[in-house]
Amino acid sequence: MKQAFIIISNGFGGIETYENNIIKFLENENKDVYCIGKKTNKINKKKIYCNVLYRPIKVLNYILNIKKKEYDEIIFLISNPLILIIYFFLIKFNFKRKKIILTIHSHIFNLSIKQRVIGLLTSILINYIDKVIFVSHFTKNWWLENFALCKRSKYKVIHNFIFHPKKIKKMNNFFNIGFVGRIDQEKGVEKFVNIANKFQDPKIKFLLFGNKNNKLKNNNIKLYGWKNKNFIYNKIHLLLLTSPIENCPYSVLESKSHGIPTLTISNGGVKEIIKDNNDGMLLKQNASTEEIIKNIKYIKKNYKYFSKNCLLNYKKYEYIKNKKKLINIFLDRVS
Repeated sequence: MKQAFIIISNGFGGIETYENNIIKFLENENKDVYCIGKKTNKINKKKIYCNVLYRPIKVLNYILNIKKKEYDEIIFLISNPLILIIYFFLIKFNFKRKKIILTIHSHIFNLSIKQRVIGLLTSILINYIDKVIFVSHFTKNWWLENFALCKRSKYKVIHNFIFHPKKIKKMNNFFNIGFVGRIDQEKGVEKFVNIANKFQDPKIKFLLFGNKNNKLKNNNIKLYGWKNKNFIYNKIHLLLLTSPIENCPYSVLESKSHGIPTLTISNGGVKEIIKDNNDGMLLKQNASTEEIIKNIKYIKKNYKYFSKNCLLNYKKYEYIKNKKKLINIFLDRVS
């Protein structure tokens, strides 16, 4: 069967990483993949750049040109509920042999009236698409509890996966603690700064990787901006996750693959991918700064144990371990 996969996206961060990984997987399976979205993805060549939230006519013309190539089936991959709402009827009315797969990466952080309407419309429409993928059980449960209509959809839970090879983390004279993510309140950057302020050990350094923020000035923190993954994980020895809620963060999986443990105070699906006192530490969200510092020192003292377990447990989220699931979900066949 000649299939085409069309990814419609305005994603960034974890969503963009997820889509890049799906592109790699599909191209490894010799499938034609077309991408429509922001000018960030450097992997796929068959791509047009536009804001899909505001240019539906341009997007429609592009996918209608793909339709002319006479594929047996066209599969639409969407990673944003709002994009599903915008393009649902355009896809339904213009394509006969098609499938729609929606991946939901997160709960809705701020349930305003606007977000409730988006959630409600999404919960209705997903009953008329082919598959819904949640990236964690926490994400699934949140949507099912807040929007009961989701229970009628064809949903699956598949945690994020990564391609990174295993790498042994070597210790040096310094122990570097990293923050990796957007610098905003949603990611709990203020908590990270407070912890850095109270640390007195000159051999423990705090590194922050994320969007540049001129308001964030701290003598105990070195700001790097966004860097490539190898640079980041060659620099840090411990990932400190301070956001209130995380669904299935790539930063944790990427850290694991480099033998780097995570200490987190986050609620949500992150607890599904970290084993407490094994490949990281799970603390309560209201943990005091003193308690967090105490556990950082504990991980540092027992670093070989935590690093070894990271490399062992990371395998569950490796691409090769998830390949059969991906083939079953996206290609409808059992490998």
